[in-house]
Amino acid sequence: MGRLVTHFMAKHLNLTRVRDTYLILGLCLVASIFTRPLSGLESAPHKFFDMLGQVAIGLCVVSRIYCTAFIGDHKNRNLITDGPFAMCRNPLYFCSFVGVLGIAMMSNHLVLLLLIPLLFVLVYHSVIRREEAKLRQMFGAEYLRYCETTPRFWPRIGRFSTPASLTISARLLGNAVLDGVVWFFALPVFEFVEYAQTEGIINAFFLLY
Repeated sequence: MGRLVTHFMAKHLNLTRVRDTYLILGLCLVASIFTRPLSGLESAPHKFFDMLGQVAIGLCVVSRIYCTAFIGDHKNRNLITDGPFAMCRNPLYFCSFVGVLGIAMMSNHLVLLLLIPLLFVLVYHSVIRREEAKLRQMFGAEYLRYCETTPRFWPRIGRFSTPASLTISARLLGNAVLDGVVWFFALPVFEFVEYAQTEGIINAFFLLY
């Protein structure tokens, strides 16, 4: 019974997390469609932030796939403390934060660059707290010891460690790759928005700094 309750709790948390992430990214897209960025499309600052955004999204995707490799078949069964999970307790969420920051950079709006990551931190702070309560219930003292030595969100690079071998879940790894493809859609979407605004297909109503 306890394992069944835990399963449904985890499923609900996952659905909530995905929904909130799409809401945040949707806000970024809508704001970008109907507003003009601070710098011109061909300006050096615009191209610079585009490049930084693409690098951040690339790092996000590669790092999320790497983190998923460590999960294997251990999710909701064993406490994972190796590799990226030795640096912080929520490396997948940190990688997503880097990706969201990259998307905000590609929007080339200063307001979104500040607002979108802030919304992400606020939403995921609640998600992380609820997941921590679930993990305390599942792993007890083992998880509490893990919390004492490992940061919650910001990675501590010097703590990185790898086991001699990994048991990889092909299903989870495949899902991570597909998830990574979705992140890369940000580039063509923003390119299309910029093209549509330049050609007058979409009217940018006001300047959003």
